[in-house]
Amino acid sequence: METPTEGQALFVRFKKQFPSSEDEVRSLDPSILAVKCPRTGKKGDLVKCCFLHFETKEIARQAKTNIVNNKFKGESVFSSVAVSYTHLTLPTILHV
Repeated sequence: METPTEGQALFVRFKKQFPSSEDEVRSLDPSILAVKCPRTGKKGDLVKCCFLHFETKEIARQAKTNIVNNKFKGESVFSSVAVSYTHLTLPTILHV
């Protein structure tokens, strides 16, 4: 998959409850095209943070709202629009 253009990716960080797979992350929103998980737990089985890729900026912004409002396993999730993206590195964050 090619690198998304500015605003088409979200950076998501989980606080206390962590997904155990990329498939569980995909369940956050049906419009997610791809999930990149650069950092996992000590045993490599928990997703601490990830990048979510979307088709357009508008879809990404709507998904951000849905993800933050719906929470994950009852816990709040930090989500921000990724302004720049380099493969498996942290993005420059635009807080919206």
